[in-house]
Amino acid sequence: MPIRKRTRGTGITEQELTVVEAPFGKEETEKFREMFRRLAADTKEPAVKKIEAWARDILVEAGVPDTKWAKLSADGTFSGDLPDGWEKDPSLLGPRNSAGNTLSLVSDKFGWDSLEGYAARALQKLSLIQFAIKHDDGHHTVDWAIELGALMQERIMKFRHQTDAERGLNLVQRLTAGRDRFNADRAAKLAPEYERWREERDKVLRVNPKLSKTSVAGHVKKNLGLDRSVRHITRILSD
Repeated sequence: MPIRKRTRGTGITEQELTVVEAPFGKEETEKFREMFRRLAADTKEPAVKKIEAWARDILVEAGVPDTKWAKLSADGTFSGDLPDGWEKDPSLLGPRNSAGNTLSLVSDKFGWDSLEGYAARALQKLSLIQFAIKHDDGHHTVDWAIELGALMQERIMKFRHQTDAERGLNLVQRLTAGRDRFNADRAAKLAPEYERWREERDKVLRVNPKLSKTSVAGHVKKNLGLDRSVRHITRILSD
């Protein structure tokens, strides 16, 4: 029978899954319907209600009406009262005013990734999920549920962690700039010493022009009484 149970994860994250596989007969179809009914009930559970309540609170605070269609005035205020026939004659809305789907207008005013924008998109996803469940559309139910979860996670990342991330980036940039200044100052201080090494290298090569780079560095180290390694001297003289 292509209905089976399996587990995934370990410890506190272990989960039991019901897997329904083809071919889909009467029993498998009924199992799907049962899963849809359970999912429909889940959309009324506290976790989902909490998302919906959060989103609606954000929009109410922003002055967004709880209507499908709204007018966005030139001064940035919303209104759920639209004149009859506005769809055919937009001039009825008044100069520089616009109207449309309320949740879409929210993004126009506040920005797609504003707190209000996330709230509006969350309500849109919830509406789509409930519509798909009502029509036993498992494919879109799962897709939109995943998108809702990703949307909420993205919101958390932006509003809880973006500031910390930007602070971290600024710190890295300051440290990098400080390191670059330190290296530049150090190079400037060592430039005369390295020039002395190069002058000694030229003297050695005039006497023994066929010596290898390592051998030349060895002579420079010995002649100048340097405490740096032959490898380091070779690298400097090769720059």
